[in-house]
Amino acid sequence: VCTGQTAEVPRPAHAASSVDRQVALSAAALYGRAQILPALVDSGVDLNAYSPPGFHPHATALHHAVNSGSLEAVKVLVEAGADLRTKDLLYGGTPLGWAEYLGRREIAAYLRSRPA
Repeated sequence: VCTGQTAEVPRPAHAASSVDRQVALSAAALYGRAQILPALVDSGVDLNAYSPPGFHPHATALHHAVNSGSLEAVKVLVEAGADLRTKDLLYGGTPLGWAEYLGRREIAAYLRSRPA
């Protein structure tokens, strides 16, 4: 997932364990792998869950996508229903707050344009 190899995503993705799907979602988001996200979204993974232990457990996939700087990854998650109001557990920041702090202007503008 981290290298962008879609072959690493089980077909069908829902055949993987829920923890494996959550780790894959977090990794794909953190590395801005927008092309992998739809298969994971379709697997029924919880978009608003915090990442599993060992993988930045204070943040959600949407926080990770913002951190990656990938507007496309952010769009995939938001359009699939990721909650824009979820705050990370370490700093209390929303995905928009992260975008503003990290200087991701295009992502911040997109998130502001979406209904919360």
